[in-house]
Amino acid sequence: MKSYLLILNFLFTMSLLAQQYNIPVSVIAGSGGKYIGNNFTLNGTAGQPAIGTTIGSSFMLIAGFWHSQLIITDVEGEPESNLPTEYKLEQNYPNPFNPSTIIKYDIPKESFVTLKIYDILGREIKTLVNEDKPAGRYSVTFNAGTLASGTYIYRIVAGSFMKTKKLALLK
Repeated sequence: MKSYLLILNFLFTMSLLAQQYNIPVSVIAGSGGKYIGNNFTLNGTAGQPAIGTTIGSSFMLIAGFWHSQLIITDVEGEPESNLPTEYKLEQNYPNPFNPSTIIKYDIPKESFVTLKIYDILGREIKTLVNEDKPAGRYSVTFNAGTLASGTYIYRIVAGSFMKTKKLALLK
C-alpha cells in the first residue's frame, strides 16, 4: 500500500512538472517510445517512465528531473567585444597546397591592408588584398593554378604591422 501511494505521489508530481513545461502527462506516464510535442521531442527509456532526454527543447529530463538547456545566442554589450585585440597573420592552410590555399588574418582596428604574394627572389606575384578594412577576422583564398611548384612568400602590411610567412606549392 505504501509503495502504491508513493507511485501515485510521484506520478502526480511529474504531471505537475509536465503541465509547467507544456509536456503532456502521457509522456511522463509512458514507458519508452518517442513523444513529439510543439517544441520538444522526448525519447523515453522503456520500463522507466519519466527518464529520457528532450531534443530541441530548452529543458532536459534526466532521471526524472528537468534541467535547463538554454542556449545563449546573443551577448549584450559592445559588438567590438568579439573583435580581435591584436594584428595577426596565420599560416596558410593547407601547406603545402595544390592549387589553392587559405590565408587568415586579424585586424583589431580599421586599417589599410595589403596582402601580397612574392616569389623566392622577392618579385611580386599577386596582390590579394589592397584596401581599407574595418576591424575583424578575414580569410582570403590564393589560387596558384598558373604558378610553378616552389616556395613563395606572403606578406601583410596593416597600419604599422607587417608580417611575412612562407608557403609551398606542390604540383
